[in-house]
Amino acid sequence: MIKFSIIISVYNGEAYIKRAMDSVLEQDYLNFELIIVDDGSTDKTFDIINIIKDNRVKLLRKKNSGVSDSRNCALNLVSGDWILFLDADDWLEKNTLTRLKELLEKHEIDFIFSNLYESNNTESKKMYNISLDQLMTNDLSKIKKHIISLEYSKIKYGTELGNCRCIGGKLYKSKIIKENNIKFPVGIETFEDGIFNLKYIKHCENAYFLSDPFYHYFYNENSVTHTYKKNQFDQIKKIMKELQDITEKNESDNFILSYTALEFYCRLINCTVRLDGRKEAIRNIKTFYFYLKNYLIKIKGNITLKNRLLLLFSKYNLFKLIYYLYFMKSNKLSVKLK
Repeated sequence: MIKFSIIISVYNGEAYIKRAMDSVLEQDYLNFELIIVDDGSTDKTFDIINIIKDNRVKLLRKKNSGVSDSRNCALNLVSGDWILFLDADDWLEKNTLTRLKELLEKHEIDFIFSNLYESNNTESKKMYNISLDQLMTNDLSKIKKHIISLEYSKIKYGTELGNCRCIGGKLYKSKIIKENNIKFPVGIETFEDGIFNLKYIKHCENAYFLSDPFYHYFYNENSVTHTYKKNQFDQIKKIMKELQDITEKNESDNFILSYTALEFYCRLINCTVRLDGRKEAIRNIKTFYFYLKNYLIKIKGNITLKNRLLLLFSKYNLFKLIYYLYFMKSNKLSVKLK
């Protein structure tokens, strides 16, 4: 009988952790374990979790060390055949495990990934307008390209595979993770999901895409994903090193890495324009470009007009112009938000 392991890492999640837990404990398929790691919460999160009296729940409380380390600790406790990660502010459809079990009984599968619901406190909608399921047995490089670069995948493939980068809406075979010692990268605060998925997909022979979502992604503007941080450049250096280590050393992967560099370059410019003074921001843009230049110069086409202009201005050291263009865009956004 198939057993699922659902992993939740939480830090100061008193406002939403019960919803996530209830969505697991109310599943109509019963053979699962719920592993919750309280990553040093200072609010009432632990008390809320500790009220639950269910022998399927494993609770680990530890000092705060970040979501990657917490998930790695949880992986050491897994006893199920399949692993599903659930963010503490997200939730599952009630029939999730039943649907997954039935799919696993029909097909030999190493990896399941699905469309997502984008949800808030009042409504949910499909994140991607995709209508067909597909079993992928030959070339999994398409998934890898989606993980590495959203910029590239949107242009090359549209959104036919949804979001391959995040771990939400994914099902992993625990045997593959354990035999290959696959872990989340500690010390990286963004893109850690993508790195984990790249490590995992290297050991898969096939994958199945579900067009009908089972996972509710809660859109929270205050989450780590949607906030700008001044340490992003250091983070991106670490990410690019990780990607170099785990991608294949061939022309195709090097090409795709260039699109990742472009995505990060845009993110860094947005970050410094919003957070830093004019002179510092212009210096930073120049620094970012010359760090990523060897990737960016390999991009020949298949990018938006906006990004073509960005690369052209960067090539000719027009960093002040880039600053003012992004500054005006940032100010327009601020006006709209007000």
